[in-house]
Amino acid sequence: MHLLGLIYHQTNRADLGLQLVLKAISIKPDYTMFNNLANMYREQNNTNDAIQYYQLAIALNPNYAEAYNNLGVSFQDIKEYGAAIESYQKALQLKPDYAEAFGNIANTLKAEHKLEAALAYYDKALTLKPDNPDFHHNLGATLKNLQRYEQALISYKKALDLRPNYADTYSNIAHILKTQNKLSEAIYFYQKALTLKPNHAEALGSLFYAQQYCCEWTDYEHHQQQVIASIMARQEGYKPLSFLAVSDSAAAQLCCAEVFAETHHYQAIKYNHSPSQSAAKKINLAYISADFRDHALTILMVELFERHDRERFEVIAISLKQGSSSSIGNRVVKAFDQFIDATAMSDTEVANLIVELKIDIAIDLMGYTANSRTDILCFKPAPIQVNYLGYPGTMGLKVIDYIIADQFVIPPDLKEFYTEQVVYLPDCYQVNDGQRYQPKGDLLRADYGLNDDSFVFCSFNNSYKVTPVFFAIWMRLLAAVPNSVLWLLADNPAVELNQKQFAVACGINPDRLIFAKKVTYQEYLGRYQLADLCLDTLPFNAGTTASDALWVGLPIVTCAGEAFAGRMAGSLLQAIGLSELVTENLASYEAMAIKLATHPSLLADIKARLLSNKNTQPLFDSQRFCEHLEIAYETMWVRYQQGLQSECFSVELAEKYRND
Repeated sequence: MHLLGLIYHQTNRADLGLQLVLKAISIKPDYTMFNNLANMYREQNNTNDAIQYYQLAIALNPNYAEAYNNLGVSFQDIKEYGAAIESYQKALQLKPDYAEAFGNIANTLKAEHKLEAALAYYDKALTLKPDNPDFHHNLGATLKNLQRYEQALISYKKALDLRPNYADTYSNIAHILKTQNKLSEAIYFYQKALTLKPNHAEALGSLFYAQQYCCEWTDYEHHQQQVIASIMARQEGYKPLSFLAVSDSAAAQLCCAEVFAETHHYQAIKYNHSPSQSAAKKINLAYISADFRDHALTILMVELFERHDRERFEVIAISLKQGSSSSIGNRVVKAFDQFIDATAMSDTEVANLIVELKIDIAIDLMGYTANSRTDILCFKPAPIQVNYLGYPGTMGLKVIDYIIADQFVIPPDLKEFYTEQVVYLPDCYQVNDGQRYQPKGDLLRADYGLNDDSFVFCSFNNSYKVTPVFFAIWMRLLAAVPNSVLWLLADNPAVELNQKQFAVACGINPDRLIFAKKVTYQEYLGRYQLADLCLDTLPFNAGTTASDALWVGLPIVTCAGEAFAGRMAGSLLQAIGLSELVTENLASYEAMAIKLATHPSLLADIKARLLSNKNTQPLFDSQRFCEHLEIAYETMWVRYQQGLQSECFSVELAEKYRND
């Protein structure tokens, strides 16, 4: 009966298989039966029952090394990493040459971001079983996370030598090649992964993302719809950040985030919080990020950190990546009451630290961007947890209580597509540093291949945000505006080649495309002053790049979409008093750009208003933003202290700003 149950389970008749094994156990309990039953429960994601039956197997046979190993895997599934390693070590005490237990310890350490320690255990596992392709693959993934890309590629090559049809390895090699800006090679390896495993959702999404990055738009609409359909079918593997550039649907973005959260971020709530009845105290804020360095986020936020009212707030940084000794890096460290380098700490250790520091409100500044460590907040170490700025969308996680927004980026009738409760600030969701570098205006067009008498359209958004739909519009702008050029950001030869070929297909001389290389932040800001009009993208708008253009006095034309990421530039334009540059459809977007480019007096008036409004409108008023955000934090805290659930609310404009 026991063996028959296993057969049924292996032939996709899991419920019947479970019934038979349970029946066999009721007749004559056996430790192997308990272990097999636990395996069946684990495969069905019933981790609690799996743990119970592994423990029963061990109770019947305390020398059962395999059950200890399997128990460790179940603990790892629910992010009980300490218990997982303890179980693996017990397995090794019973079976010192247990290669899988060494490999599982390494996997756990990797999950805990203890990457150097993980390497040593992978080495032990490979010493015992050098022909295990999974060990080589996982070692490669760890080396990739350590940014030791050439070593990682060697490990992946060994995995493929042992298992030539290893689709995940091909996909991971492609990830490295994309990181190294070898986009054409990355595309080949993603395609290889999909040849081996056509339903490899991560490879499919990443392939499309890589094609977007190098503007390879062959069959673009077909691939786009294929990705969207897979998302709506709730297939696993897609990365929410890359999906923001695929679809403007708030419902689809929510679906992508929820599936990603369910797959990658088990919400293992470890800490229970209850409102304190203590006397009034400062609210302890913890800002969590890997970007406290020369990064767009810090460039926007540093003055906010400096301006927080220290009579009401204790302000702490938890840095997930080592900073830099640059001027902005030094400035951001000094802006906090405490700046904690948590780079070498595990997720559990960081969560414990947040509890020890008695953090009241934890603000995640990363979401699903590079180097994020969302698992920290999955433990719910702070009673109030907030999603802000770094990721322009919902995280699909119930442990995140609030998202900071405004009425434009998240229209109230669309808030249902955000798992967080929406906090509406009165002016704009985006904070800005009013002390950032101001270019001197001494750069020359000739130094960048631009003619003094040309009308210069520009878009310095990353190439993956550019779609063939918008590029076709831009080509029509060049056709409609004599002696105009389009100034673009390109740091990869494939981008230039593909965009030039597209221009030729549209009947435009490719020499009218001018490509800008990456430069220092100061020079990058100065370059904006050489352009005449900035052009936005959709479904993923300009965010920091839009505020950069506006800061130096360059207007931007945007088209507002449905979801947060497609409404960012519109929010900024409204906050600086230029709402007429926010269009609602592609035809209006194109018409507005042509109108401004062909009516010099109108464009001059817009630029004059922009420069004037910079000092009078709220967009670059950091103190005003800080005061409203602090009201938001205090409202969250008061609600929590009153025992109320988190819910959407709006921050009213502070009285002193009402007559501005």
